[in-house]
Amino acid sequence: MHQCIGATPQRFIIFRTIAGELKLNSVLDIEARERALSQCLRSLSYPDLIARANGLCSAPLIMEKQIETFNKARNCLEHSGGVVIKRFCNNPQQDKLIIQGRRMKLFFKRGDEETPAKIGTPGPENAALMLGAEDFEIDFTIGQHVELSLAQFVDILNTCVFLRADIEEKLGSSPP
Repeated sequence: MHQCIGATPQRFIIFRTIAGELKLNSVLDIEARERALSQCLRSLSYPDLIARANGLCSAPLIMEKQIETFNKARNCLEHSGGVVIKRFCNNPQQDKLIIQGRRMKLFFKRGDEETPAKIGTPGPENAALMLGAEDFEIDFTIGQHVELSLAQFVDILNTCVFLRADIEEKLGSSPP
């Protein structure tokens, strides 16, 4: 999943860069340029990759903070065997690793009242079924193993859907 999240801004950067260069050079060897950019981007750290993607947008990526927390969790899994150590903590007290994301939210709405929708359970009478989004956090303390439940994993996948939608919107808009 980490590679997929990394590939998304990489492909965005490649597309935007080549599109801009084609305006200046209509005989650009697109395949060669794509290979060169891919090689260069593979060695970038996540913060540098996100900064470069943001430089090609009129507004920063909306999931930037969430991607950063995913990268911290990945680093913890890769470099400390999945056990949270201070180096990977990202809260102000430096004693927790907090993964942040955005998930889909299905609920019934009647007036100002919202009731979470549950499969197999009828909703309130005359209430509209709505789809929205909400932010979430999953936190792990120092010494704790980073282990996700199926529901937490699905929440993280939902965040990827929001990242994809943001990139798609930015591809449709003009560069800065």
